[in-house]
Amino acid sequence: MNIIRNTKGFRVIAALIGLFTIYVGLLIHGKCAKFEPKGVRPPKVKMTRSKKSKSKIKYRGLIISAASKHRVPPALIAAIMHAESNFNPRAVSPVGARGLMQINGVTQRHLRIRNVFDPKQNVHGGAKYIRELLNTFRGNKRMAIAAYNAGPGAVRKYKGIPPYRETRRYVVKVLKFYKMYSRLLPTS
Repeated sequence: MNIIRNTKGFRVIAALIGLFTIYVGLLIHGKCAKFEPKGVRPPKVKMTRSKKSKSKIKYRGLIISAASKHRVPPALIAAIMHAESNFNPRAVSPVGARGLMQINGVTQRHLRIRNVFDPKQNVHGGAKYIRELLNTFRGNKRMAIAAYNAGPGAVRKYKGIPPYRETRRYVVKVLKFYKMYSRLLPTS
């Protein structure tokens, strides 16, 4: 009875019960830290960011095959795939572009791709399209990348990268990925 009347004591008991309940919950769910005996230290582990190894690039063989066939740098194909779909062959954009290289319906018909979700058809079609854009813009990668995003008509109209915020960000993003993949993939 004295505990109930003494509100200070009641608060202390309630707090202890609450802490005990939380501790038991953590133990049950395995989230409580394991305690090491005094004087025993776990080995130090140096945490470093590992670079993607060459074999860890998704669709590496397919990228190299398409690059060779269509005479496009493999790093450019990988960079566009990364920027467009993050290597997801089932990706669909809000405007209807589909697959690894995010090919829209008009480009799909132009490239005669039957199944845009088939990684081989999609990557080879995307590589063929990049080759066409590189030819159109005389090897200028920045303009070809901008045309891949905004369309070749917009690049011609503005005689360079269009002033669209999305396209300008896209070109920067793809070039960043291109630089990264240039170190991880063969040059041609």
